[in-house]
Amino acid sequence: MFIDVCYPNNNEEEYIELAKKLSTDALFFIYEKNIKSISKPTFKIYSGLRGDFPYACFLYNKRTYFILDGDKRINHVLIKELKPCWVGISFNKLINKQMTKSIENISLAIRLCKKYKVNLFIASFAKTPHELRSKKELLSLAECAGMDKNNIVKALELLDKSIN
Repeated sequence: MFIDVCYPNNNEEEYIELAKKLSTDALFFIYEKNIKSISKPTFKIYSGLRGDFPYACFLYNKRTYFILDGDKRINHVLIKELKPCWVGISFNKLINKQMTKSIENISLAIRLCKKYKVNLFIASFAKTPHELRSKKELLSLAECAGMDKNNIVKALELLDKSIN
């Protein structure tokens, strides 16, 4: 099951409508302060709080999920520290700005996560509904960033295993 992660701003319905069109199985909403309770009987919705850390993160069921978006270069020391956590690779900035530095940093993060066996998942981390991406588009972006196909499929399904 593919779950995409996004940051709603009182526009949850728009996200849900577009996610259905993209064949996304569920959405994970990240909120700044208060988690909203949204129930859609035909669509799975999860929600968590944004955490405080030099790198972006969110919290769900006492588990921390870190988000690497290609802005900051990471190293093996940080990746080793993140081993008990889950690390999400965000392609949002890459899609919007086509930044060469971002793909370089994301590629490094992917290689380090693989080397140190850190749980890695992929999502769009959309800040607007139109930044949501289909599973196939994220798959091809991950392949361009240096992930092999077996790891990409695992990374797309990993968030589901983690939160359920």
